[in-house]
Amino acid sequence: MADIWIIEPPARQGVEVPGRAVSALLASEERRHARALTEPERGEQYCAFRIAMRTILKRSGAALEPAKPFQRHAHGKPFLPDGPQFSFSATRGLALLAVSQAGPVGVDIERIRDIASAEAALKRSPALLAMADQ
Repeated sequence: MADIWIIEPPARQGVEVPGRAVSALLASEERRHARALTEPERGEQYCAFRIAMRTILKRSGAALEPAKPFQRHAHGKPFLPDGPQFSFSATRGLALLAVSQAGPVGVDIERIRDIASAEAALKRSPALLAMADQ
């Protein structure tokens, strides 16, 4: 069994995430990633989602210290060595977090894209185009 959380950005609710919360709660790699995003709104959203994720994990029993980076599997997925298992996915304006004490869990969220955008992506990628023709 898993708990699944739907997370909306605070800006949608008219709330701002204080800079001191970002500094106190997020690891330096998370803050660096947020600064690297080209749109300030996306960086703010990234920080808010990560703070929400860390808060939920802590309330779910994770031994997660503030500002401590997550460990990562070889393919980059973050994990907590002492559990719980979790999966996090975000797109512009919405995020999902699944938390399980029972075992591995996974979630994914994607924004619905215009089909013209998908066709344009196929034309730019011979590998994708070859897969689409199969």
